[in-house]
Amino acid sequence: MKDNQKEYLKKLEQRIAELEQALKNCSTTEETLKRERAYYEELLGNLSKDIERYRQFFEEDLAGIFITRPNGTLEECNPACAHIFGFDSVDDMKKVNLSTLYAHPEKRGDFLQLLRQEGKLTQWEMELCRKDGSKINVIGNVVGEFTGTGHLTRIKGYLFDITERKKLEGQFLHSQKMEAVGRLAGSLAHDFNNLLTVITSYADLVMLHSPQGKSIYKYAEEIRKASDRAAWLAKQLLTFSHRQAFNPRVIDLNKVIGRLEEMLRRLLGQDIKLDVITAEKLGSIRVDAGQIEQIVMNLAVNAKDAMPDGGRFTIETGHVTVSATPIKDYADMQPGPYALVAVTDTGCGMDETIKDQIFEPFFTTKDKGKGTGLGLSTVYGIMKQSKGYIHVYSEAGIGTTFRLYFPRVDDVPAEEQAAQTAPALSELHGSETVLIVENENAVRGLCREVLELMGYTILEAQDAQDALQVFKDHQEQIDLLLTDMIMPLENGSTLAEALQSQKPEMNVLYMSGYTKSFFAHEKTPGETFEFLSKPFTADELACKVREVLDKKKQ
Repeated sequence: MKDNQKEYLKKLEQRIAELEQALKNCSTTEETLKRERAYYEELLGNLSKDIERYRQFFEEDLAGIFITRPNGTLEECNPACAHIFGFDSVDDMKKVNLSTLYAHPEKRGDFLQLLRQEGKLTQWEMELCRKDGSKINVIGNVVGEFTGTGHLTRIKGYLFDITERKKLEGQFLHSQKMEAVGRLAGSLAHDFNNLLTVITSYADLVMLHSPQGKSIYKYAEEIRKASDRAAWLAKQLLTFSHRQAFNPRVIDLNKVIGRLEEMLRRLLGQDIKLDVITAEKLGSIRVDAGQIEQIVMNLAVNAKDAMPDGGRFTIETGHVTVSATPIKDYADMQPGPYALVAVTDTGCGMDETIKDQIFEPFFTTKDKGKGTGLGLSTVYGIMKQSKGYIHVYSEAGIGTTFRLYFPRVDDVPAEEQAAQTAPALSELHGSETVLIVENENAVRGLCREVLELMGYTILEAQDAQDALQVFKDHQEQIDLLLTDMIMPLENGSTLAEALQSQKPEMNVLYMSGYTKSFFAHEKTPGETFEFLSKPFTADELACKVREVLDKKKQ
């Protein structure tokens, strides 16, 4: 082979080797490209997933997320933000300038000024408005974007609707305030009842020792009537303070309504005419009279608010008998005779939407701070507790009528029964010894005077410590302990236990401005104890003392 051929062959082999190497390199590059492509495809896939997650987070987040300009133009927001402000969609909200959603427009300038100063606001709280104008409370974090020269260009942030939370906070604070007022009312009623006991009983004593035709008798009689009305007010205070327990008894509904008339006139004012129409021979019902009074007063308060320019408020009693196949209005009621109380006002009335919610707790149409939303729910609860029914008829712009139905009973009202069975004063005399323990000097003096007039021997003590010493000196003579339940240092129940441990046969009669049920927790379940509620009359005191002493002898 020639040299030049050898050289050519060598070059050819070299070229082939280069081509083979190029092919190898090409294969390596292609594999690399494939790997790089797969890597970037995976990276792009993950990025897409992150974008989707962010989109879902943005659109489904419960917080209202927004981006806006200082002039109020909304650049972007999520559906939650639109929902918070009552818009159907994000696009609908973008059509509105956010400066129009401030409950107090002048505060938007304060907000922008504060954001420019601070740069960001955390736990920012503001009262804003929904699309329909209703107010909402929001809280959130807001960040401002600024140019190099400090000019505010964009506002970003998120917020939460805390309207319900603020409402609950307000209701909680109101309940705390009402609890404090209730405690004060209960204490005032207790002291007030002590004073009324003295006024009422001394008026009775004046009437007892004066001829009925004389002026002094008439004066005492008027004092007695006034003290009876004052006693009713004290009872209302105790009911308000929750120290007047549910105490159903047979009552004359017309008499309960009659006692309310004067107070209703004061409550309603001169612009509202009050009409009270009572049916004859209405019959008796078994309820708590105090709660009936509470129902009527609650309805009167609502009626007054519904008639700011005046109107007419009517209370009417009547008879209703529900048959075994009742008509539509009475379909939910048990058959039988009912006493009806219809309470009507000529106020603004209600539409069906509002009427369907009025008995729900905390529902109110009154402005913030003017109503708790508990009045009608309390009325509904009392009616159910009394086994009664309540129906409502109302038309917007015309007025409202509440019809209250109470099952009638055949029993004689408790007041009439007590009057029929009350013994004559001549039967109330006695010769026993009574230890009176009362820290109020006037009440203690009154009890002494009444019982001494009835023939009893009286021993006195102003507190438990004083009573222990009197008991020690006169243990054998004492037949009855008449003690106030609430006294400084030691209460009447503890004192009675201490004295009866030494003399078990001694009678005990408790008295207090609070009700008997208020002290039930101090006694063993099922234990009975004799009790006299203040304010009491001279007759009631003498009658109860005689009753307790005679019961022990039986």
